[in-house]
Amino acid sequence: MRNTGRAQPVIGSSRDTDRVAGKPVLSLHLVHRHHHSSKSLRRENQRPLPPAPLKSDVVLITSERSDFNNINAVDGQPSVLRGGVGIGVNNVTGIRILGVPSYRNPEMPASDGMSLFFTWTMDGMRFCFAGVPTRPLDAEQISQIGTVDVLLFNPEALSPESRSQIIAQLHPRLVIPIGSRGWTTGGVHAAQGPKFAFTREMLPQQTTTLIFNP
Repeated sequence: MRNTGRAQPVIGSSRDTDRVAGKPVLSLHLVHRHHHSSKSLRRENQRPLPPAPLKSDVVLITSERSDFNNINAVDGQPSVLRGGVGIGVNNVTGIRILGVPSYRNPEMPASDGMSLFFTWTMDGMRFCFAGVPTRPLDAEQISQIGTVDVLLFNPEALSPESRSQIIAQLHPRLVIPIGSRGWTTGGVHAAQGPKFAFTREMLPQQTTTLIFNP
């Protein structure tokens, strides 16, 4: 698992060469939209910019806002799920990925107000990448997504009550907040450095927040 600091909701996944107990480990890359200078980003985050280009099999784009995706950071020709193409079930490199739309205003659904909750199962774990949700889930969305093991999302657009509600709706065992420093839920596990590898057997029984220290 790789996290490169204050990331925007673009995620690429690939099997990398790391192994835990002899098994391959999922690698997730969270990449910035480079709309600030390198100097200002380093000053804000106290971390270097992520390496580019990245290698990935799949790129998931949860929002079509230009400042919330950075597909140009990924090299090659990965499968890209975004917008209407991302809604519903897609089978990519043998992985079934479900995209569930959420709208800023459910009464007036529009593409510019849509964000996608992507869910998939890999190495026996159920992942959900929620990008920057703007509201809790409704009953139909909860039914589609179900309970997840690992939840990645940026909580900044949510009130404290809505953040807690999403956690209660999805019951994640591991929460990885992206783009928000200082917010945690449940227990806390601090990973030293930008990479953290785990298997299903290593997941905590109670909701725990994974944070990355420089």
